[in-house]
Amino acid sequence: MQRIVLTLALLAFLGCGAMLWGGVTRIEYFFDTDPGPGGGTQLYSRDPVEVSQLISAASLSPGLHRLFIRGKNDLGKWGLPQSRYFLVPEPFNPVYGTISRLEYFFDTDPGYGNGTPIYTRNLVDVSPLISAAALSPGLHKLMVRGRNTLGKWGLPSARYFLLPSAPPGPHGTISRVEYFFDTDPGNGNGIQIYSRNSVDLTQIVSASALSMGIHRLFVRAKNSGGKWGMPVSRSFLVPPQTPGSFNVTRLEYYVDSDPGFGNGTQVSLTPGTPVSVSVGLPFPGISDGIHKLFVRGRNNQGQWGFPASSVFSNGIPADLVLTVSAGTLTLSWTDLPGVDAYTVYSADLPEGPFLPEPSGSLPDNAWIYNGTFPFRFYRVTSTYVEP
Repeated sequence: MQRIVLTLALLAFLGCGAMLWGGVTRIEYFFDTDPGPGGGTQLYSRDPVEVSQLISAASLSPGLHRLFIRGKNDLGKWGLPQSRYFLVPEPFNPVYGTISRLEYFFDTDPGYGNGTPIYTRNLVDVSPLISAAALSPGLHKLMVRGRNTLGKWGLPSARYFLLPSAPPGPHGTISRVEYFFDTDPGNGNGIQIYSRNSVDLTQIVSASALSMGIHRLFVRAKNSGGKWGMPVSRSFLVPPQTPGSFNVTRLEYYVDSDPGFGNGTQVSLTPGTPVSVSVGLPFPGISDGIHKLFVRGRNNQGQWGFPASSVFSNGIPADLVLTVSAGTLTLSWTDLPGVDAYTVYSADLPEGPFLPEPSGSLPDNAWIYNGTFPFRFYRVTSTYVEP
């Protein structure tokens, strides 16, 4: 017999359905179709609500069903039913027969028994090679399913796979290579730079018609079968033709993230070509660890150059890692750029005072302490010696 164990508290299941003014005098349940208030199977008729009775699903067929429960108070008022879906499983049958057939198919199900057979005996060992010769290149789905000796088919197991294009040889030889700048004129409308089979791009690509500034060069090829490949591209800068006519009028810098042209911190300078500036750059509130400084300029034509960058830090590692193993304490961190030595400090309290450890001055990014050590807080600073 199949039974459903119901373990529900009143407030969780009947809070809305039993209308809790007045005591609960009756609780009933039914499956799937409402027989009407009072027409369900009773499972409770006293006031303290504790649903401990087993609800029987013995009369239900295997499959998805819905259980409803509702209550009536001592005023004769029925609450709204509360419901839950549940699944009645198939009766257990240990004899499912042995596997009598395996078949596979790709992408679309041809129907039971219409796939390509790969196995007809009981011991499942799928050793035949599954052929994908009839498939086109691209993404496909392989499905395999089995049937037992009772004539029952199982659910198919599926795997996606990618069928690559054929090897390069059958695609023909390269018959044309062309290039273009910035905007694609369409296949075959670029400037031809190659028309023979052995690909050796020795021709100089001319940028004489381009204006000063940043541009993008695209190169693509076509094979003897008339198929064009995807273009390969690189960005580049066309410098001014007469450097003397341009002056650098603005310098700005930023750290880590680009705020946009003109939104960096400005550096005072005297316009000219070139310019030389020697200033101390303040970095208030910068976090510990490694950072990247960017500097870029703008000329009197309003054109910005590419930023120059350099890695730096405030001299304090940001990622201290403390490990203790077999009486040895190891404090390690990421090495900072341009640092000559590190000093380890410790204190009893997180706010200090921090005092240097006797053996805490070292050139490497790790400090090891052997012996008995108390619970302490640690900090690391670095030393940089200007060349």
